[in-house]
Parts: sequence; structure tokens; C-alpha cells
Amino acid sequence: MSPLPKTLTEFLTLCRNYTFARTLLYSEVPTYFTGNTSTRKFQRRKQGRAVQGDPNLYSTDALGRLYTVHPNNAECFYVRLLLINVRGPTSFQELKTVNVHVCATFREDCQKLNLLENDAHWDISLASNSAQLQQIRTLFSIILTTCFPANRKDLWGKYKDYMSEDILHRIRRINANLNIQFTSNIYSEALILIEDNDGRRLGSVFLCSDPAHFNKPRMLLERKQRKDSSCWRPSVPPLLPGDLVEKQRTVLSHLQVRWQMVHGAI
Repeated sequence: MSPLPKTLTEFLTLCRNYTFARTLLYSEVPTYFTGNTSTRKFQRRKQGRAVQGDPNLYSTDALGRLYTVHPNNAECFYVRLLLINVRGPTSFQELKTVNVHVCATFREDCQKLNLLENDAHWDISLASNSAQLQQIRTLFSIILTTCFPANRKDLWGKYKDYMSEDILHRIRRINANLNIQFTSNIYSEALILIEDNDGRRLGSVFLCSDPAHFNKPRMLLERKQRKDSSCWRPSVPPLLPGDLVEKQRTVLSHLQVRWQMVHGAI
């Protein structure tokens, strides 16, 4: 026994088989058609106001309903956005088509139809911010998890050097090498710091959007590798007596004596 068709796929079938349906949005279908609960197929209304030009079609004040979809559920969110803006699609491929071009994703489709908010204001927020880099990374995390920018990876690509500068400077300092440049490890550490602001949501909003580059297990492995690697030493250099004021030298001397009493000579 074959499964019953879904309401959405039946809407696409209705648009293929009935010319008038191609003028309707998904939410407008119940005005002219009723859904058979057993077969899930649409049928013309038999009562109501006659539709001009089609004596066998009637309309009512019935309203259609589309379930709310959270932006985290990306492709479903964009399909819903298209259904409330695109009239009479006959297939999912046609729903993805803009000016003969078949888009790779429904999000790309929404972008080409200018249905998504421009990211310029988030761009300006990051570009004009003079706060500390950790605060910039926190701002970036907030933008990703609460504002849902249309081009998250582009936003990261534009500001990843800026948000990783302090990490690069630290690596240059502890290796005494000013020629070290940005690497994937440095970017991964910056992403880990961003994720630490809100790891639960950030993993689904951003890091998992491109598993080849932003995969959380891979980044955690890199974090462990960095801890095990000699080139990723702690960024705080050891304190030397010459770096201390008199009171600090006294405390350090006292601690050294106590250590020698318990553990032997240093």
C-alpha cells in the first residue's frame, strides 16, 4: 500500500493539473478548494460565491494555514517563505527556479527573489565596533544565534582574520616568530571561542552549516591536538624574580621555601 500524499505535494499536483490553481499562493487554496482528509486530495468547492470566468468554481472566506518553522530548520524555513510568495509552483524544482536558473538550495532561491533581509546592518555592526576581540566574538555569536543573517559564512569569511587577531599575536609571541600567518588551526580556535559563548545553538546555526570546515567534533579534536602540541604552549610566560616588585619577590621566595620543604629542591 503506497503512502498517502502530503498536502504540499498535492498542492503541486493541483497546480500541474488545474490552470486556475497556478494563480494561487499555497495559503489561498482553501478559499476555492477543500481537502479530502482520507485521500489528501483537493476538490473544488461546491458552494459559495461563483468565480467569474469559471462557473464550476466557488470561493469562500476560508483561510489557509502554514505551520511556523524556526529559522534553525533552514531549508524548511525557506520553503515556507517561498510558499507564501510564489504562486502556482508545479514542482519543487520549479519552486527552486528563478528566471530559468535552478538554484542549488531554497535559500539561494529566496536570496535571488530578494525575500531575505540584507546583512548590511550586521556587517556595519562588526566593522564599526572598537571593542575587545573577545567582545567582538561574543557579538558575532549573538548575531548568528538570534538574528539569523542570510549569509553567515560570508560574514565569517569577511571578519575571521579580525576575530582571530589576538590568537595570531599570541602564537607569534610564544614562538618568537613574527612571520607566522593565519592558519586553519587559528581560525578553528577562534570558532571554538565563538562557540563557547553559546555552543548548543551555535552548533546548529553555523558550525554544522558546512561540515567540511566548521565541524564541531573536528574542532574539538584540533583543540586536543593543540594542547598536546609543544607549539601551543600556555600564553602566560613564567614569572622571573626580575619581573617582580619587592613584596612579590618576598612571597615568591616564601613559596619556594615551602615547596622545597614538601617536594625537595626545585
